[in-house]
Amino acid sequence: MVAEDNQSDSEKAVKKMKGELKTNGDRQPAIVEKRIRKLDEMLKHKFSLNYSSVREAFLSLDGNFDGKITVEDMLKHFKPEDGIDYDDLKKLLTDKDSKHEGTINYSDFSRWLGGCIH
Repeated sequence: MVAEDNQSDSEKAVKKMKGELKTNGDRQPAIVEKRIRKLDEMLKHKFSLNYSSVREAFLSLDGNFDGKITVEDMLKHFKPEDGIDYDDLKKLLTDKDSKHEGTINYSDFSRWLGGCIH
């Protein structure tokens, strides 16, 4: 019980969602899709508040300047209490990647987040 009291709200939410997946096997795709949409909206909001241009955001995330953003590149910019699940972020990046390789180039990044970063 003490361990649960030390968890942040986002950690509790992730734990609850994972519990739902186990008990609602027939609804798993819908639950995962809901989580992915929520993550997408959270990222768009966060990027819109922290960056004034798409280029600035992309260069900030592309730590090794190889022209691609990986899941690991993105996770470096978030705190554990943000509650970002590696697998959900990987799925989101794969969905947004035109080649479906799981890495985002500038063109894909701009198409995905260009409308929310001003």
